Amino acid sequence: MDGLTAFFFGQLALLLVPGPTNALLAASGATVGVSRSLPLLLFEIVGYELAVALARGLIAPVLAHAPWVTPIIRAAAALYLLGLAVSLWRTRWAAGARLVRGHHMLVTTLLNPKTLLTALVLWPVSRAASAWLILSALLPLAATAWLCVGALTRRATSQRAASLIPKLACLTLGLFATVLIGSLLR
Repeated sequence: MDGLTAFFFGQLALLLVPGPTNALLAASGATVGVSRSLPLLLFEIVGYELAVALARGLIAPVLAHAPWVTPIIRAAAALYLLGLAVSLWRTRWAAGARLVRGHHMLVTTLLNPKTLLTALVLWPVSRAASAWLILSALLPLAATAWLCVGALTRRATSQRAASLIPKLACLTLGLFATVLIGSLLR
């Protein structure tokens, strides 16, 4: 398997695994539906591509010379995810009410550990232009899948059960924050 094929399948798997950004996408799909959530894809794509560019161009060189920065990045990400989880948990959810906003998606994606994994582990250095194209094609496909998961879950369950989807997204964000905090304590 060549580097681009490995990147394609690795990136696809990474984008489909539940995570903070995907939790927000599913919550939005559940609360306002797929079509009203589609603008969030732009924020995710910009966030992901910006995070990868920053990680490759700025964070990787800094970490090579200042490994003490890693816990600071993890702590910032954990605090943001925890704060967002609490904020969204407290929000009264009603069918058709927009729960997830563009800035939530952008910042969550920028701080998502998956972007660092993409940039620092999966990225095929010798084929960067092709990797950008692959990432740009996979992001909207995976994001739309998560929007559909939320929307289909809402349709397949009662209104009462569907109202738990945003709470589940909050718990997912809290879990990722806890994992990041746990990694700091090791």
